[in-house]
Amino acid sequence: MQVKPAAPYGSPVGNPSPPAGIPLDPLPPGAAHVILNSAPILIWVAGTDGLCTYFNDRWLEFRGRTLEQEAGEGWVEGVHPDDLDRCLEIYQSNFNARQEFEMSYRLCRHDGQYRWILDHGTPLTGSDGQFTGFVGSCTDITVQVEAEERFERIAQQLRDRVADLETLLEVLPVGIALATDVSAKDIRVNRAFADMLAISPSENASKSRDDGDDLPFRVLRDGVEVPADDLPVQRAARGELVHDEEYDLALSDGRVLHLLEYAAPLLDAAGRPRGAIGAFLDITGRKRAEDALREANAAKDEFLASVSHELRTPLTLVVGLAGYLHRRRRELSASDRNEAVEELVEAAARLESLIENMLLLSQLDGGSDAELEPVLFSSVVSRTVAAHQRRHPSRTIEVELAPDLPILLARPTWLDQILTNLLSNAEKYSPAHTAIRIEASATGDAVEVSVLDRGPGLPPEQAERVFRAFERLERDRGSAPGLGLGLTVSKRLVELMEGVITATPRPEGGTRFTFTIPAHPFDDE
Repeated sequence: MQVKPAAPYGSPVGNPSPPAGIPLDPLPPGAAHVILNSAPILIWVAGTDGLCTYFNDRWLEFRGRTLEQEAGEGWVEGVHPDDLDRCLEIYQSNFNARQEFEMSYRLCRHDGQYRWILDHGTPLTGSDGQFTGFVGSCTDITVQVEAEERFERIAQQLRDRVADLETLLEVLPVGIALATDVSAKDIRVNRAFADMLAISPSENASKSRDDGDDLPFRVLRDGVEVPADDLPVQRAARGELVHDEEYDLALSDGRVLHLLEYAAPLLDAAGRPRGAIGAFLDITGRKRAEDALREANAAKDEFLASVSHELRTPLTLVVGLAGYLHRRRRELSASDRNEAVEELVEAAARLESLIENMLLLSQLDGGSDAELEPVLFSSVVSRTVAAHQRRHPSRTIEVELAPDLPILLARPTWLDQILTNLLSNAEKYSPAHTAIRIEASATGDAVEVSVLDRGPGLPPEQAERVFRAFERLERDRGSAPGLGLGLTVSKRLVELMEGVITATPRPEGGTRFTFTIPAHPFDDE
């Protein structure tokens, strides 16, 4: 193409006529010019040869160029090099076919920044019906494109986290069942539960399915078979919370297992049941020890209640917000999109923290070698504090390290996990605008580290209980989120590094968590 010079529409020396093909008879003189230049969009007009002859004031202001510079093919100079060939191919093919088109591309703004533009072109005809060219309208969609790209990154992270969670559920020694509809006619189970039921993990385990009687097991209570609709997952799918119920599982090979069962509804964005999740513990071998079983039941009851809340809440939030953003991505304001994205990030972080602590606890239960090395504590605490403050920018963290701290014999990643868990615990219970404090000093042949908060504190007699897996103190019930795994993991890691960790109430309010890590032997040489 060649650039065809064109004078501004309406200029004293230019063509006093409006852009070709725009019918102006119903409008007062000059009205079309005012309309085109006051419209809050970028507008262009091209003649029958495909060369642009007109750009409105909004376009020229956006580009920072004159009409003479943009006319013909001059506008092409502003298209991003990576988009140019595609842009011209769409433009020329649709122009030749004289058909309406829409395309997006990056266009250079007057300040040198490339902005995403949505360009909609429409063929023009004169009063005689003859083709006279094209008119196009453009809107800046940069904010929308960037939000969609950010959303896709977050969505991928969430898909990864969900995959991690599914893997975790497969290796847990707890039977898990998931009903995907309110009728609970389709129930998926993890490997542990499939082994209990003597079925394949891929088989639909629902007794409510049409041929449910063909499954190789029966569910009994007090010797009587329980109807399918009265089973825990089926009841939970209708909105009921089921917990701490015992059933006998009679298998076709003659074995009978005693199961402790829990189930909770899964809710959609409107708070209506859309399915259910259930957890099943085989307590056959522990039935003869009722006292020990009673304590285990209490801990597992709290664990599964917490799992129900901790998994259901962020996953429901993720699904709801993701759908909301997808459905309304073109109409939401930038601030509304950012707020929704921030909530997605927070939900993903909760899932990530839960998965990491449970995986680490699983690794420790399976045995883990303490590969210790020389560690400079000040470096570890700096990284951990910085990471915590990125997640909680409004929280003040005071750090006081003694100048004579020896080199530690430790594992850096374990030290980081201990500090991260203790800071997260302090963050959970500390009132807003109060500082969390970290202190470290040398004591004998070790370093003593303390994390202090201004939370509600804890009675001295409960100091040991806070480190038990899935243990929730009375102060925590219904108020603080989490499974209580962070302190358990921290205690295990400290002990693997031959240290000790304690929790004590502070006289002025709050709790002091203190742990010791041995110094490296070469410091004594």
